Amino acid sequence: MLNLHKVSPGETITADWANALVDAVLGLGRIVGVPPVQVQHSELGTQISVAGLPRFDLVELKDTLEANDTDRQASQFSFDPSGADKWIDANRTLEHTADPQHGLYLAGERHLTYFHPAAGQRIPIPGVQWHLGKLAADLTAGGSVSVKIYKLSSGSLVDSGLMVTAYDWLLPPGFKILSGHTVYVLQHLQSKRWFIVPRETPPTYANCTFTGTATPSGFPVSPALTLVSGNMAIGGAGSNQIVCPYDGIYEAIACITFGYDGATFDSPTGRSDIKSLQIDAGPTEAIWTSGPTPNSAATSGQFPANAGDTFAVFAFISAVNSSMGVYGTFNVRWLGPKT
Repeated sequence: MLNLHKVSPGETITADWANALVDAVLGLGRIVGVPPVQVQHSELGTQISVAGLPRFDLVELKDTLEANDTDRQASQFSFDPSGADKWIDANRTLEHTADPQHGLYLAGERHLTYFHPAAGQRIPIPGVQWHLGKLAADLTAGGSVSVKIYKLSSGSLVDSGLMVTAYDWLLPPGFKILSGHTVYVLQHLQSKRWFIVPRETPPTYANCTFTGTATPSGFPVSPALTLVSGNMAIGGAGSNQIVCPYDGIYEAIACITFGYDGATFDSPTGRSDIKSLQIDAGPTEAIWTSGPTPNSAATSGQFPANAGDTFAVFAFISAVNSSMGVYGTFNVRWLGPKT
């Protein structure tokens, strides 16, 4: 390449020299930058600079972020390699935190955030969001419902006072989950909708004991149920009814025995016979009975039911000449959807 140099007045300029000068000038326009270097050309000249790097912060939200909220506060966290918990509160409050995802972020959640220069807002980098919730109304297959969002406070899960509208896509046709049941809600990023995942999955069951008193003028006996274990509800204090949480097929098993004056299970035959033991699955559903038998009886059966239906156990007592203590167990489980 020709070595360009300044010329003096009267000095001859050659074509080679002039062409080399043109090439040098044109070469200035071909300057490009490799990130983070950036090059900008204008009438004023060529500007070479270092581009601003994206700003990320690890934060813990001080405020709850609801859909489209802006200007919320967050605490900045820093890295301490010597600590047991290496990510510590830097005691610096960052302003202008926003939600662009139509999501819901609870105060106390920890997120990596990106500062958006044009918006002047700090944005949590999105992932799949999920929350613990309870249905605020019945959920039918393919429907939607408001869900109360729960948070941890003083070691217990409590209602946060926030709700989201969530949709079903898992329930079989005709299936329903009753209001008050606990669920997971997950946000679908493409649609920005919340969807429900039932927490309790079949088989749903209840193991109960029951007690009651049979008197000479007091039969049939409707023993009061006490839930020992399981996740079905008893229909009110002292009730002998189980409330069905889902549509579907149920199986119920009942066993009963009783004793004279509630003290012994060895009452004389003829004084304390059980005429029958009956499981009543509602006015339009099946009823199973057993008996007659002297001091104990058992029966079982399967039946279809809708969410919210109740079924009960009754003991029909005969030949009672004194008060009799009635004791037993009542077990029920959900077998699956109706076919």
